[in-house]
Amino acid sequence: MSLASQFRASLEAKIANLKAENAALASERSALRQALQKAEAEARSQVRDTDSRLDTLLQTRLASEMAQFMKRTGIARDEADVAGDAATTPARIAAAIAACPDSSLAAWRACLNLLAGARAFDATGHATLAAALRARYAALHEAGAPRGFKDGDDDPSKPRSILRRALGGEIPAILLIDAHNALFAMQCRYRLPTEHRWPTAQARDWLVRDIAALLADAPNVRAYIVFDGPQRSETPASANVQTIYSGGTGEHRADGVLIDQARFLESAGAENVLIFTNDGGLAGAASRHGARAISPIALLPLL
Repeated sequence: MSLASQFRASLEAKIANLKAENAALASERSALRQALQKAEAEARSQVRDTDSRLDTLLQTRLASEMAQFMKRTGIARDEADVAGDAATTPARIAAAIAACPDSSLAAWRACLNLLAGARAFDATGHATLAAALRARYAALHEAGAPRGFKDGDDDPSKPRSILRRALGGEIPAILLIDAHNALFAMQCRYRLPTEHRWPTAQARDWLVRDIAALLADAPNVRAYIVFDGPQRSETPASANVQTIYSGGTGEHRADGVLIDQARFLESAGAENVLIFTNDGGLAGAASRHGARAISPIALLPLL
């Protein structure tokens, strides 16, 4: 055999070997792709199963907490049992709201806010509950009942009474909101079960959105929502709601902004200034400039 023939035969053998190796690799690649697809499908199934079990656990725990909350707030036992039943549907709760005594409506309003904050139902379910509560309040207003809190607070100098009258359009008011403090106080509304860092940017946006919606029909009320933040900024959220980030360093950076705002409003002769915070030091400092302190929880039934 000539040298050329030997070279050609060797080359053809190598090509054949490479083709065989390529076919083997293609077969292995196909097997790996199928194995990966199977593993991904199993992982998705496990995630769905885990989510389903977690949802069931959250719903059961939420139902228990709702029952305890409603009993503590004075809702009758049979109504509390409706919300405490793990199998409860929005329709059952709406029926309980429609049949409850007028004295239970404030507690129901707080309860529905807690349910909405925990995302207990889908959007349609929460809309059903909100509609049921609005219908009851509409009936009360048509009957001549005043808008406001179920707190028996008739002293016009008290913060809750000022807030009630201001939202009813009777008097002007200015709300100073210690925003991070408010988010910690109202985690039941703004914190999702999956969130480990707090507060989140989404929670801050939701709080601003809720305050703007609350005051949309109250042009006599202005609000300043003040967050801690490294960079100073002021942004209008609506015609009568201002969002402020404090700037500066360290904890409680918003406190200085809130105190300065209370001092300015005092010098300008502003009346009915309310500061929403659970921080006793901040509340005391602001009160020395005429602001009246109130817990952010007072906002929860209104949002």
